Amino acid sequence: MNKHTLTLCTGIACLAGTGTVAANDIFQLLVEDQTMTWGADTFGYIQVQDAGTWQTLCESSVYTLQDTPSGNRDGTACSVTPGTYNVINHTTRQRIEGVTVGELDGIYTAPMVEIIDGSWVVYDPYQVIQANTIYSQLNAVPLPAQLTVQVYSSTAAELFWDRADIPGLLYDIYQADQLAGTTNGTSYFLSGLPSGENLEFSVLARDSSGRQSTASTLFFQTPGDGTNGNTQLSTPTGLRASVYSSNTLELFWNRQGPGQQFEVYNADDALLTLTDGTSYFASNLPDMNEHRFSVRAVDDAGNRSEAASIAVSTDTPASPSAITLENAESLLKTVVDIANREPFDQAAKLMSPGVQSVLQSAYGFFAEDEPLDNGLTLIEGTAGGTSSEGFGGLNGGEYVCNAGGSAEALSVFGGENSQGYMIRLDECVLPTGTYSGTATHYSGGRSGYFGSNYENIEVSPTDDTLTYRYTGSYNETYNRYQGNGTDTLMASFYSAESSDDVSVMEITEFESVFDRQLKQELGSFLDILYADINASISFTARIPSLSASPLSVSIELAYSPDPDVANPVGLWNSGYLSVTAADGSALLAALDDTDGDSTFESVVISVGDDQISRAVNEGYLVSCRQESFEECSP
Repeated sequence: MNKHTLTLCTGIACLAGTGTVAANDIFQLLVEDQTMTWGADTFGYIQVQDAGTWQTLCESSVYTLQDTPSGNRDGTACSVTPGTYNVINHTTRQRIEGVTVGELDGIYTAPMVEIIDGSWVVYDPYQVIQANTIYSQLNAVPLPAQLTVQVYSSTAAELFWDRADIPGLLYDIYQADQLAGTTNGTSYFLSGLPSGENLEFSVLARDSSGRQSTASTLFFQTPGDGTNGNTQLSTPTGLRASVYSSNTLELFWNRQGPGQQFEVYNADDALLTLTDGTSYFASNLPDMNEHRFSVRAVDDAGNRSEAASIAVSTDTPASPSAITLENAESLLKTVVDIANREPFDQAAKLMSPGVQSVLQSAYGFFAEDEPLDNGLTLIEGTAGGTSSEGFGGLNGGEYVCNAGGSAEALSVFGGENSQGYMIRLDECVLPTGTYSGTATHYSGGRSGYFGSNYENIEVSPTDDTLTYRYTGSYNETYNRYQGNGTDTLMASFYSAESSDDVSVMEITEFESVFDRQLKQELGSFLDILYADINASISFTARIPSLSASPLSVSIELAYSPDPDVANPVGLWNSGYLSVTAADGSALLAALDDTDGDSTFESVVISVGDDQISRAVNEGYLVSCRQESFEECSP
C-alpha cells in the first residue's frame, strides 16, 4: 500500500490547565491499512463516526504517548472497514472530517482552535464545535499537481509542479517534516543536499486565508560521488511570459547549471526578487501597454551572468460591450416581448388545434353523437368515478391518432364546483399537424353574493420545457367586493429557430408572477377604490441577433393607489426593467414623469452614463395579464 503524508490542516491546538483551551493543541490521526491510531502528543476523548450515517464506531479516552503507562496505543486504536469517517476530539473541540480508510495511508492534522476560556475538564466528553475548525475536503486547496524533480549534482536538485487555477497561492516545501522554504513560483531549487542519500520532499499549496492542501510527495536519490563540478555561470535561456490580465503576468526561464539563483529586474533596473526557482509571478503592474524585464543568474560567490531580457505586451484589444446605447432600444423591446409572454403564447397556440380535435371527439362520445372524422379513433371511453388528477368527475377516453401517435382526454366536464379537462398528446398526427404535450384547464366555484372562483390552466407544448399556470379567486359579499389572484408562467427552457434552423432565441429560468389585490371600501358594487397590482419577472436569454453575450433580465413593476396619479400610463406607476450581460454591461429602464403631471408616460433607458427617453407605449410597456385578470386595470 502506498504511504503518503496527508497534512490536511496544519493549525495546532492544545489544552493548557483546566480552564483555557490554548492554540497549541495537537490532534493528529494516523491511518495505516484499516486502523486509526493517534499522534504522540494527541490526547482527549475521541469519537469515530461513519461519515455517511453518523453511526459511532469507536469511543475512548486517549492520553499522550508519554502519559500512557503501557507505552503504546493498542487499547485506544480504532479498526474500521474501508470507507469515509469523521473523527471528533470532544476535549479540544477539534474535528477531522472526510478521512478515507482503505485507499491511502497517511497523517491527518486537525485545524487550530482559538483560545477560549471555560471550565473544561481533561478527558470528559464535550462536543462544542467551532465552525471554522471543521476540515472539509470540499473546501480544500488543490494540491500541487505533477510534482517532478531534476537532479543536477550530488548536492543540487530542483522541484517542479503545476500551478492550480487559484490566484495568490503560496507553496511550502518540506524535507521530510521540516519546512525547507516557501515560494509563489512553480519550482524550487535545492542546494546543499547530502550526497548519495534517498531524500523525501513534499510540496503543499497555501491560500491567502492560510488553508493548506494535501501534500504532493516524491522521493529521489542524489549521486554518491560527492562532486559538484565547476560549471561556468550561464545566462538563463528560454525567457518567456504568460499574460493573465492587463496587470498580471508570469515569467519563466530555464536553469543552465547547478547552484544558480536568479535576480529579476524591471525596465528601470530595479531588483524585483531574488529566487532559486525558474519563474516569477508579477501582479499589480502599472497601466502600460508593454512591460520589460531582465533575468540574471547569480551564484553564492556573487558572480552574475549576462542578462536575459524580454518585452511583454499586455495591450489586449478590448472586446466591445454586449449592451450599448446603440442596441439598448432593440434589446429592451425584445425583452418586453418576452416579459409579455409573446413567445410562450405563440407556443401554446400551436397546441390548440390538436387539443380542440380531442375535445370534439370527447364531447361527441359523451353526447353519443356520430363519431367525428377528425383523425382520431376512440379506443376506450369512461364516464363517472373519481379522478386522481384533481377533477371531480372522471370522464374521458383514450384515442389512437389514425396517422400515428396517441391522445387521451380526462374530465372533459364535471360538477358545478369542479370543471375542466386534461388533454395529453403523444406524437399525435392529425390533419392540422403533429402534437406532443399537455393542455390543462380547471375552474370551479359558485357565483353570487357569497362565492369563489378558481382557475388553473397548464400548457406544455414540448416535453418539460414550458408550463403556464394561473390561479385566481374572488369573494363577493353583498355590495362589498374583494379579490385576489396570482398569474404565473414558468419555463425551464424555450427555444425558437428560424426557417434555416438557426437559433434566434433561447430563454431559460423564466418566471413571471402577477399579483392582484382588489377591495371595495365604499360605494357601489363596481366602484373599486383600492387596488394593488405587482409584477415580478426574471429570466435569462440568448438573442444572437442582438447580443453575443447571455442576458440576465429582472423586472419589478407595481401599481398602488396614489391620489396624485390620476391616469398612470399602461397601468404601472412605479418600477424598473434591468438587463445585464455576462461581460458586465447593462441597461436600466425606469418609468418617468417627464412633464411633472403625475403620469408616467415615458421610460428612461440608461447605459452607463448615457441616457435616452422614449414613450412607454412605443413598445416598452409590460402589460397586465388581461386574460387572467378581468379587472386588472385600476
